[in-house]
Amino acid sequence: YALTHANTNPSTMKTFLDNWYVNNLSSYSSYLADAGFCNDRSVAPSAGLWHSGDTTLGYGKENTYYGVYNRNNLNQPQFKCSNDEKVENDLFTIQGSGNGNEKLEYPIGLLTADEVVYAGGKIQKSNSTMYLANGNDFWTMTPAFLQSNSITAVIGVDSQGKVGNFLTSVSYAVRPVINLKGDVKLSNDNPSGCTKQDGTEECPYIINTIYGDVNNDGVVNYSDITKLNAYLNNGGALLNEAAADVNVDGVINQTDLDILYDYYRKNITSLPVTE
Repeated sequence: YALTHANTNPSTMKTFLDNWYVNNLSSYSSYLADAGFCNDRSVAPSAGLWHSGDTTLGYGKENTYYGVYNRNNLNQPQFKCSNDEKVENDLFTIQGSGNGNEKLEYPIGLLTADEVVYAGGKIQKSNSTMYLANGNDFWTMTPAFLQSNSITAVIGVDSQGKVGNFLTSVSYAVRPVINLKGDVKLSNDNPSGCTKQDGTEECPYIINTIYGDVNNDGVVNYSDITKLNAYLNNGGALLNEAAADVNVDGVINQTDLDILYDYYRKNITSLPVTE
């Protein structure tokens, strides 16, 4: 069990999520929390307890049914990631975080089956009014079972909000998940046609970016100029890449530093500069 679940090789899903993060979210890293993502692979206390064919061994072609199989049958979802010694590697966290398995390069994952149920998903029953039901079948990151005939399944959600077992031999959609830091503030400007921000595709949350606040301390001053200048000349990391792009052109370069200088000298009165 330990060798099979040691997280030695990146999965196809993890590689896909990493690439998506780099291409779409890397400039927003200062807003994202390393809350961890639970890939619950807990097994029953004894063979045959959750399913008559369950060996609880979790390797090779031994029939194994994971924790969610039992929780779904009982309709008892949970947010807790198990602390059992067999699943100490199941909380996926960022490298260097000092928590969980530290196997992630980036703070991105998928929903768990339990989170979907809490959001309104029904076990083997449609719920098309659930906000996660958007017409696409998609994966969660919660394993369901592996069987002696080499059939494996992960919990998924179908287009009508039904939660069930998805065979890993079939392709489905992916819905990446991130966690915002607790001190992130939302913009007061709602998306067009929305009376509020509710996190849906139609009315997403909009982060309030303080353009020019390169060091992410809540104010724009000479310290931000110093930080951006050091970044452009010496490389390294920025605490707030989105805020450093003060002309909102998708790149951080000398032009952004020049604009920040002009703002500090009061040659311009507001950021970002979009013309």
